[in-house]
Amino acid sequence: MAEYQSPNQNSGQDQNPVHPGRFASERSPSNPNEKDTSMNRDTIQGKAEQLKAKIKETWGRLTDDDVALYEAKRDQFFGKLQEKYGLMKDEAEEQVRELEEQSRRAA
Repeated sequence: MAEYQSPNQNSGQDQNPVHPGRFASERSPSNPNEKDTSMNRDTIQGKAEQLKAKIKETWGRLTDDDVALYEAKRDQFFGKLQEKYGLMKDEAEEQVRELEEQSRRAA
């Protein structure tokens, strides 16, 4: 006779890696579109990475740390553009806005 196994005792083969303890086929009761949200988050993250790559391509003297400032501390990021390229803050902001627009149109 086979032993009873509760869902919590499952071998883990079809567990949801994002939400341990839940099966992969389950959706969050509070968010039935959980998969769609995750895909949107991945898409946004991908676009952000593309934009950072475009910034790095446009302003090659910026380090990875400088580019990371774009997301975290925009004022410091614009300061780095001013420092390394002699741009006025307004010029730097406008050029970044143009890159953001190009990135949006390309998507």
